[in-house]
Amino acid sequence: MSLGGEWGKTAGRAHFAFLAGAVALSFSATPAAGQQRPFAEDAFKDSAAGPIYRAAVDNWRSVDESIVRYTARIQQRIAAALRTPLKDRILYRNETAVRAFWDRDYDAVVQVLGTRSQYPGRSIAVREGDLDFLDDLPFDEPFEPGGDRLFFGISESGDDEAFEAQDDGFWFAHPLASGADTLYQFESGDTLTLSLPDGRRLQAIQLDVLPRVADVHRITGSLWIEPETGAVVRGVYRLSKQFDAIRDIPEMQEEEAEGSFKYVPGLFKPWTFDLTMVAVDYALWDFEVWLPR
Repeated sequence: MSLGGEWGKTAGRAHFAFLAGAVALSFSATPAAGQQRPFAEDAFKDSAAGPIYRAAVDNWRSVDESIVRYTARIQQRIAAALRTPLKDRILYRNETAVRAFWDRDYDAVVQVLGTRSQYPGRSIAVREGDLDFLDDLPFDEPFEPGGDRLFFGISESGDDEAFEAQDDGFWFAHPLASGADTLYQFESGDTLTLSLPDGRRLQAIQLDVLPRVADVHRITGSLWIEPETGAVVRGVYRLSKQFDAIRDIPEMQEEEAEGSFKYVPGLFKPWTFDLTMVAVDYALWDFEVWLPR
């Protein structure tokens, strides 16, 4: 399947409408190629959560090879600020728009349509011809249809490695990865109805992701799963605990113990990061393939 046009158009997309109350649905997800190991007995807080989760795990582990190529226009905004007593100070700001050409058989091509950044020293680097400012471009690779559909753009790992600790200390325990049922519990919620332009209606069930304990590497949020295929059609999540660099990165813990930061003014500590909300929505392209929109 070849998808033309750009993400951002409305044709061929599923539109979301919330319904109050859960609806009982029959599950016909395709069984996984290999038999799944038993999940933790207390992983599911209600009887409906188990079938939804199993369908989502099966779909997440499968590789979608039906898409041959696509073209997409992608926009991204990033900002970082220093919190001070009077007002927050912007340390970094970037806005970028690119057009991505993805092909299953060739390397992806990313065309930069426009970008602008603001941070200390950038104007001097540009004026003196230092090309290091090109590293500002945040798009190394566009979305890969066979890759992870929840953490793309945040975590570089697209398989069960997303469940494992990374060297830089910045990683998340994926709620659909192998063994995630020992870190999370799952509970079914309301039903989402998707109205298609041709009059058809699909339904997706909310699956709440509840960390067993608050941790900087675990999320809390909700996934909406289309039960017949197990596809994730919407995801909203945040960190379950604020990230503190000195507390949560082993190398920085060692430096703190050695007194490396004792001369850092209290104004600049602690070094924290909080991911307050990430929302990922999907559209049903050509009524066949779910892709981010």
